[in-house]
Amino acid sequence: MKRALLLLSMHIFLFGCQTDGSLTSSHQNNRPTNNTDRQNRPELLSEEQIDSIIRDSELGFYPVTVNGKPDKLFSDINGDGIDDILVLYVKAENLTSSERKSLGSNSRLFNDDLESPEFTLIAFANLGSDLNKQSTILLGSYKSIRDIELVRQKENENEPLLLSISFADNQEISTKLISFQSFDLFSVLDLKKDINSGFYLKDIDQNGIPEIIKHQQMILENGSSDTVLSLYRWDGTRFTFETSRTILTELRRYLGRIKAAVESENRQALIKEAFPRLEARKYSSQLPHITDALKIIFKPADNQSRPIRTPKEILFAEIQENPFPLQNRNENQTVQIYCRMIFGNMSSDFYKATIVLNDNPFTDKQYYFTY
Repeated sequence: MKRALLLLSMHIFLFGCQTDGSLTSSHQNNRPTNNTDRQNRPELLSEEQIDSIIRDSELGFYPVTVNGKPDKLFSDINGDGIDDILVLYVKAENLTSSERKSLGSNSRLFNDDLESPEFTLIAFANLGSDLNKQSTILLGSYKSIRDIELVRQKENENEPLLLSISFADNQEISTKLISFQSFDLFSVLDLKKDINSGFYLKDIDQNGIPEIIKHQQMILENGSSDTVLSLYRWDGTRFTFETSRTILTELRRYLGRIKAAVESENRQALIKEAFPRLEARKYSSQLPHITDALKIIFKPADNQSRPIRTPKEILFAEIQENPFPLQNRNENQTVQIYCRMIFGNMSSDFYKATIVLNDNPFTDKQYYFTY
């Protein structure tokens, strides 16, 4: 059952179209304008010449346009020092000129009379004086296109160019993540998002190539819901599944280890679990008593200043679902938790603390406290 959940496709809602139906472009025809390496090359085609070739390249197909011009992505795919060109085409045999211009309009999704045209990505080798069609990638049929983004330029022969194209079709929105190693070696990963699932790209190992992290909600036997994170890593030719990790289940286990360390007055275990590795090494010698660590981690829930004692028991508030939003992975993912500490004389007090979900949630240090 768990494996089946990991293999579920996901729906993504990306926003890239204006209310008037014209497509916006996050890359803005990303052709370099100042590249000193080009001074000894032959004269390159002008943008007008490129647009003319693109428009005439396929009978029955039309390039998707931005402000009346073909939407183009520039990147050196073959490594010859000249930026090659990627163009998204729509098969428009039954589309009027007006319909072709409104492919980015949300209103298309609510008109059952409109067909879902076929979209194709074509990669052109830029020969300097001409364009040569190299790769043709069929992407499927959709009512509307939402966004085109060059996620990552190809910087050397061992690293990929990454392109993201998002489409909408009725209630489903799909993103195609296309990776180019060369004109002949490319792959397409279909990623989707809905209310229970999604994905984000983040370079969690800092090697310059982002990983794909999918998240999928699952219902546990006790009725609470957990979120499964699945990691897809670039293997040299494509993105492949590597591992998975739950959020809620692992968070509960983490709080269980914190509880055990506090109640057994195990100072070293608490410091090791509660802090990032570098801080844990520092605090191991700087915090001689367990209460020193507790004062850093926990604050009175009423924000009133008072000393903290070592509790006989610590009870964390029950968490029933993934508390981390996961929408914007450019920001730290934190959650504030509450607990009740019961002391030796049976008095008690309430405290709060803030937990961070590690930028790389697949390490053995998935969580730590911040203060």
